[in-house]
Amino acid sequence: MTGEVRALVEAIRAGKPSPVPFEQAAHTVAVGRAAYRSIELGAPVDL
Repeated sequence: MTGEVRALVEAIRAGKPSPVPFEQAAHTVAVGRAAYRSIELGAPVDL
């Protein structure tokens, strides 16, 4: 997960195309955010 986000950020900073499709990167971020939210709530959350 971290590698995909890092690759996307580096591509944006360099003005190059992303090596990871946007939809995949967005899904990766959503999963991470859901994991943190689940920890906060102490319960499963939907994506």
